[in-house]
Amino acid sequence: FTYTIPLKIAILVDSELVDKNVFDFIKWADIRDNLDISHLIIQNSQIKHVNVIERISDRIKKRGIKRLLASQTFKIITLLEFLMIRRNEQFIGINSKFNALDIVKNKIETKPIFSRSGISLTFNEDDLNRISACNFDLIIRFGSGILKGHILNTPRLGIISFHHGDNRVNRGGPAGFWEVLSRSTTTGVIIQKLTEELDGGDVLSRGSYPTQHYYVLN
Repeated sequence: FTYTIPLKIAILVDSELVDKNVFDFIKWADIRDNLDISHLIIQNSQIKHVNVIERISDRIKKRGIKRLLASQTFKIITLLEFLMIRRNEQFIGINSKFNALDIVKNKIETKPIFSRSGISLTFNEDDLNRISACNFDLIIRFGSGILKGHILNTPRLGIISFHHGDNRVNRGGPAGFWEVLSRSTTTGVIIQKLTEELDGGDVLSRGSYPTQHYYVLN
């Protein structure tokens, strides 16, 4: 008889309300003897409430009118696809949010420092100290933004992330969209340990699955 101490893991998310795929992963890990998801690290990335005109103006300044229009068109496409599949029992809950704190009992709320572009983020010293004090073996990233700075080296084994797409083929978002648009037979995925290099993390695992007909399913 041998006893293995389970890995102490934190899940990095934007909110305790998570997508179905993240919630399903947490449920899967919760019944494994060798995994202990003890904490949620919640990176408060919500934008301060401003009126619609200010919000649109700010987005045009940051992205330009063409990218703003493309973004809104993409949201409409996504909404239409969800409407088309919502009656299929196989996909019930695919667009719902689930409270991860129903399973994970502890949380660390943080206030990350975002870059001017809003794309990358770092953590302040107080948040880093609170995370470090928990002595995590591993952090699994399901949050938004590109992580920079000391947070990458805080857990013993680093931070790993699921990357939607084969980084040898495409690196841009939206995740899983371009393979549908180009009618690729497969969609690549990788699991990587994050580093300071953008899209250049250490690849731990690489695979693929059949591309789905709808983007929201892919």
